[in-house]
Amino acid sequence: MTSKIVDMNHSVGAKGQVVIPKLMRDALTIKPGQQMLFELRGNEIVMRKSGSVPLKGRFAGSGLVEALAQERWEERERDARRT
Repeated sequence: MTSKIVDMNHSVGAKGQVVIPKLMRDALTIKPGQQMLFELRGNEIVMRKSGSVPLKGRFAGSGLVEALAQERWEERERDARRT
């Protein structure tokens, strides 16, 4: 992955969708169907790969995996600030 891919502008579509530029998708190996997590940090939106497989069965679409991933990420951030 390269850190030189920055400042690529794309317009927000009518449905609120934004295309992730191909260079960035390739650098992060983001494939169709990849689950992504979104976080609002002040006036920024941070997006990252969730690394999880979608749930099947009665909890499908419940957001439990995303909520757990977010909770763990926040915990790691708090721990990093303490050290």
